[in-house]
Amino acid sequence: MRALRKPRHGRRGFRSVRGCLAVARTCVFHIRKKITEQQRLAIVLRRFSVSAMRGFAHEVSLDLSVRRDYKFGADNIESGIITNALLIGKNASGKSSLGDALVDIKNCFFGQVGVVSSFSSGEALFLNADCGRGTALFRYEFELGDRLVSYSYEKSDPLSLVHECLLLDGECVFDYDASAGRLLNGDLSLVGAENVNVEFANPASSLAAFLCANAPTAKLGALADFRRFVSGMNLIRLDGRPLQLARFDDDIERIIKHDCVGRLEAFLHGFGIDCDLVVLEGADGVKRLFFNRSMRMIPFAEGCSSGTRTLVRLFSELELGRAVSLVFIDEFDAYCHFEVADALLRYFSSKGDCQTVCTTHNTSLVKNGVMRPDCIFQIDGQHGVRSLADSTSREIRLGNNVEKLLRAGEFEWRAAGREEQENPSDRRGPKARAAAP
Repeated sequence: MRALRKPRHGRRGFRSVRGCLAVARTCVFHIRKKITEQQRLAIVLRRFSVSAMRGFAHEVSLDLSVRRDYKFGADNIESGIITNALLIGKNASGKSSLGDALVDIKNCFFGQVGVVSSFSSGEALFLNADCGRGTALFRYEFELGDRLVSYSYEKSDPLSLVHECLLLDGECVFDYDASAGRLLNGDLSLVGAENVNVEFANPASSLAAFLCANAPTAKLGALADFRRFVSGMNLIRLDGRPLQLARFDDDIERIIKHDCVGRLEAFLHGFGIDCDLVVLEGADGVKRLFFNRSMRMIPFAEGCSSGTRTLVRLFSELELGRAVSLVFIDEFDAYCHFEVADALLRYFSSKGDCQTVCTTHNTSLVKNGVMRPDCIFQIDGQHGVRSLADSTSREIRLGNNVEKLLRAGEFEWRAAGREEQENPSDRRGPKARAAAP
């Protein structure tokens, strides 16, 4: 084998993860993108709701609009919208299902069923088994500058669209009966598609996708921006399933192909992983990545840890992939030391060109500083999703130990079940409610 790239430096790096973080707190990550204000998100997700899908018998909503004025954790906010959210919850509370539902819109637009692999079994896993409805309802609200885009649809199974509706600033662009292929109401001129003959649209398919494919992009305006945002939505699962292990090999191949091994080294160094990487070409002509050790080369794929695999996957998706507008990362810290997990949250908050929603079981991340109470959400399959700031009447300050409050039950849901949804204005914690007359 022969080396294709001479390492530009020796085995340099931080002596510990803590040393890495000390530097990271005082300077910008060297892998952080240089983002100008013009490159900031032009369109953002403000609110998402889903009902009658999987474990969600009632409507569950993720509201990313900011209603608090905390003076810390500002990197997680952009123009009044949360761009970096942390989702916590017990096992089987619906965290993974919420991620599946959130990116289902991409399947609706582009037919990429593989994005939501857990729906591959069809209606048996797609629809909620208790509510009795024959369709699942998805609602999205996006902010496009000073304009509001509202999009909703219903599905009877992962591939069959039943109804679809698009509003622009409250005005109906179309109200479409997808099952019958019939336009019920709307004004297509609002998005420059008045000359498109919707009679040729395929039944049970998205009319929005049909308009984007058959109208000039220059005339579509808000709809074209909306479609571009949807195309950049992504779901990342960081677990040990065979599908994810196969993707790791694809990630390495892409890193080598784009000559980004040096960037990968820098990325790993930024999280305290000291390694020297080199690409070697074997007798079969295949290029492979190796750890460059003093005595011999070690194959990277076989020699790296589970935590390193996690970082490689994130590097491939967020640094090398196509433009990402919103990413849902399920169990982002499953194989990471708690200090690396903390550094990852800082990295996500530094990426002003995309929105990030992460799930975790690690309560040590529930703290002020990197995050803030209105950016940390808890989910319950019966009650829904709400931020920690909306889960208590206590005024949370920077010095409060939020993790201790969480473990003490300050943010627990009401025992009365549905009463919480009927009276959302009562945000007192359980102790405060018990002490009330």
